Amino acid sequence: MKKKFTVSDDIPSVAELLPHHDLVFRAPVCDPIYGLPIGSGDSGALLWLGEDTLHIQLNHTDLIDDIDDRTDGCCTSADEKNTVGVNGAQVNINFGCPLFDSIYQKKYEARLSLADATASVYSETPFGRTEISAFSSRACNCTVLSVSVESANDLFLTADMKRFGSRTFQYWYSHYRDTPEAGLDGTDAFAENGFFGVTQELHGCAFSAAAALVPKGARAELFRRNRHTVQAEISGKNKLSFLLYMTVCVSDTAQHAREEALSVLQKAKEIPPEDIYDIHKKEWADFWNASFVVLPEDQDYPENLWYLSLYYANCEMKGKYPAHFCNGIWGFYHDFVPWNYYFHYNAQLGTFPLEAANHPELLETYYRFRRVQLPIAEKIARDIKHSKGIFYTDVSDLKGRMAAGTSDNCTCGAQIAMGMLRHYRYTGDEDFLRETALPIL
Repeated sequence: MKKKFTVSDDIPSVAELLPHHDLVFRAPVCDPIYGLPIGSGDSGALLWLGEDTLHIQLNHTDLIDDIDDRTDGCCTSADEKNTVGVNGAQVNINFGCPLFDSIYQKKYEARLSLADATASVYSETPFGRTEISAFSSRACNCTVLSVSVESANDLFLTADMKRFGSRTFQYWYSHYRDTPEAGLDGTDAFAENGFFGVTQELHGCAFSAAAALVPKGARAELFRRNRHTVQAEISGKNKLSFLLYMTVCVSDTAQHAREEALSVLQKAKEIPPEDIYDIHKKEWADFWNASFVVLPEDQDYPENLWYLSLYYANCEMKGKYPAHFCNGIWGFYHDFVPWNYYFHYNAQLGTFPLEAANHPELLETYYRFRRVQLPIAEKIARDIKHSKGIFYTDVSDLKGRMAAGTSDNCTCGAQIAMGMLRHYRYTGDEDFLRETALPIL
């Protein structure tokens, strides 16, 4: 979108700036790589289209399968036997005709609106008109999806939620283990009282991805197809709409995770969706009002990157664990995670700029993660460097256990310590200085 102002003009408001950095598609792109990512800080969804289907991947930063339960070290087991982050569940809404096939489009727009962190799709075809919108609410811990369809014909839609775990292909660049059954155990699907979802037992925790369907001018029935899949059938005359509330909850057992997910959804259903959106919109307005940049028109590309980087960070950097630098909360291919450890250098571009952008709050998870690693860093310093200090390696698992295989790289600890000092200088937070930064400095 071309700017309507120049740097020499009066400084524009953030509300004027942000629409110029929205992601906009004028034709359907049926590829998850170009999906629309939304998030609440620790969980969220990726939306993309098939020719007749809306796909939604639900994920959370804290879905960690702690297969290797040692207290220190990592990277010593064969692949598929290391602690990894896994994906949540996928929702697929099939409309029964090619509403999103490019050849049939009369009018089309898919948009990721940065100002209010909302994904939307509008499509007009010979089959009818479709409107879709979704946002991930931090206040309600759920993603709210709205779907409206008008057609000359009676409508019959199916919506399924499924989880099929898989190998993570940790060493995809060199080899893989011949264990195609890996990741498939511990899944169960359920449908009850207007709710449906799946639970997954992991090593060390469990999670539930669940949804509540609220039809308007439509009928809905729920079916458990098998332990991996649950399905809803939605039917009506030539016009129907529905809301789908979706959440991912992590707990100590699958039963507790399921109970928590259903409680979250029940509470969300009792709040008017427009009220949930108003809270969500205000939270994002407050976020964007903390800082902005305006560059000359020939520097639109770095300006785009600045806004998108902050958007991604606010979507996914407020969980118990840092978001992975590859997939973040938007992995879409089963449990595959490229470079599934946490690498200091790969992650630094997502962490270094945040204080200067006036968003130090987005680094609290990251620095807490590094502080928890301190006893391991002391042990590695003794064992590898024969020192009484601390040594941070480039590589750790998502629980913070570090590998000694990168012991020749002596820069990471100094950069982490310098980042903590910078964080204190920006925030003036003396509790952070005393409890987190000084033990490492």
